[in-house]
Amino acid sequence: MTEKAEILSRVELIEQMIAAGKRTTEHHGWVFITWGIGYLVATTRMYLLPEPDIAWSVTMSVCGVLTGVGFWLTHRAKKTATEAEHSAGGVWIATALVFIPFILSGEAYKPMTAAVVIFFIIGLANLASGNILRWWPQRMVGLLWWSCAVALANGPKNLYPVIFVFNALVCQIGFGLYLIMLDRKELHRA
Repeated sequence: MTEKAEILSRVELIEQMIAAGKRTTEHHGWVFITWGIGYLVATTRMYLLPEPDIAWSVTMSVCGVLTGVGFWLTHRAKKTATEAEHSAGGVWIATALVFIPFILSGEAYKPMTAAVVIFFIIGLANLASGNILRWWPQRMVGLLWWSCAVALANGPKNLYPVIFVFNALVCQIGFGLYLIMLDRKELHRA
């Protein structure tokens, strides 16, 4: 094999790995929807219940358990993954591990500053995954998370619920539905 053919073969392999990573992300639309619904429930409970801190810690803990069980059920039969899938998965595992003590302590969302930090971290995870997979839709979601963080940090307090609902509907549920749509298209092509 010539040097040029070998280089083209490696580039093709890298492209196949990135495509497989994108397909894996498409299979996880349910995760984004789960967390989006959790954000809507917690935001609603925050304004209706006397103890808003409990609303966030309980709801986000339930979302975490549902996600863990869902991943266990969907991945127990899968034995192999590409390097891109491992990398993108590692970004999300690291992000989850950052939040576990933060959410369980009840400190998440006490001061609005915590919400801003969380939005920046999740935006970073989306941007990192989007860059690993070379996928502009996930990069855009990351930038939207950051835009929401900036709006929370600088906007008037009466817009906080609107920002949370927008984030849940667009960055989580909307993106999750988009992923499910892509996944279904892939199934119909196969």
